[in-house]
Amino acid sequence: MKKIFILSLLVVFTYDAKADMMKDLELSNELLAMSEYGAKASWSTSELVTLENKISRFSDDNLKQIWISNVVTYALIGNLPNYPNTKMCNIAKRNIKKIADNDLRSLWDTNYGLYNC
Repeated sequence: MKKIFILSLLVVFTYDAKADMMKDLELSNELLAMSEYGAKASWSTSELVTLENKISRFSDDNLKQIWISNVVTYALIGNLPNYPNTKMCNIAKRNIKKIADNDLRSLWDTNYGLYNC
């Protein structure tokens, strides 16, 4: 009986992990398409906010961190050759605070200042 219970728990947890992984994969594909697979050169404020909202749905923290850094990048350079507008600077600043790695956050803080924010 104990073996059946443990096996049942293992199956349930494995299924949940697989479901989360599949949802993350689908969301990653959606975000990649939205960013035109890295080729999108111009971003609007509303597109960045939509991207931000979708990132919060990731279950994997590593994917979430990667996409948070992407949002910062898009906010700062998505309006080139012009400097980012105030709303884009606010989006970048808000997301820099979400970056978990201290060294990476420090680097983005420096870049933030370089883009006239």
